[in-house]
Amino acid sequence: MISRTLLRRLTSSSSLSRLQSTQSTQWSHDYERDGYLVVKDVFSTQEVNALSSEIAAVARGDLGEIKGLLPFDSSETDEDIISKYLAFHHPHKVSNLYKETMSHPKLTNILTSSLHE
Repeated sequence: MISRTLLRRLTSSSSLSRLQSTQSTQWSHDYERDGYLVVKDVFSTQEVNALSSEIAAVARGDLGEIKGLLPFDSSETDEDIISKYLAFHHPHKVSNLYKETMSHPKLTNILTSSLHE
């Protein structure tokens, strides 16, 4: 889990002013209550599709060697390959797209405003 201190450093305090205080208060409440936060429509369909294709490339080993990848048949779809895994930890270590997405202002503004103290 990312610490609140680290999240505060990800974006400047001026970026928080872009978010409505009522929304960030609700996000903060939801996170405190549930332990996670779901925010719909942060990324476009095109961005989500690109991330989905990229994680399939990670799962196939196309972006570099990853210990523990499961074998797959070339006839399997991206969805088939991805569905073999419960989670993908640290995709940013092999994917520039995931690395860039982790620091995208859309995401960091939401995280920072939700977890401010």
